[in-house]
Amino acid sequence: MRKSVLGFNYIRRRILDLCFKKSMRMIDLENELKISRGSLRHHLNILEKEEKIEPMQRDKKLQGRPTYIQIKKEYLEDYNNKLRRQVVLNRRILNLIKKKGKVSKKELMGECGGKVVTFLSTVGGFEDEGFIDIFYKLTLKGEKILKND
Repeated sequence: MRKSVLGFNYIRRRILDLCFKKSMRMIDLENELKISRGSLRHHLNILEKEEKIEPMQRDKKLQGRPTYIQIKKEYLEDYNNKLRRQVVLNRRILNLIKKKGKVSKKELMGECGGKVVTFLSTVGGFEDEGFIDIFYKLTLKGEKILKND
């Protein structure tokens, strides 16, 4: 998994993405992210301190640590707006790569407004999901995403 680069952390963004539509069980987050329970707790503690998530406990019989995690209602609208902007940016970048074939890092940075963090989160996510290869060229999986529009 991608590590923190200039204040951006891929794992914490994935946690927020996974918890966006519904609360998630700890075990499901561990399995989806393929990280240890200790590592997951570390990232959840940071998100909780940043007041982006809140732990929940659905089963009153369970004691100790929470079993479910959800995004805080106060943060949800802000996160939803960020998600919408990210989807628009994602489509622009994938279409640019499709149109040109291969795209330079400089061109991609320009599309991301010159922000390194935005570039790393967007393009890094595309690589992780298999939509582009390491040469910033669209893969068959990336083509399929654009055809579904």
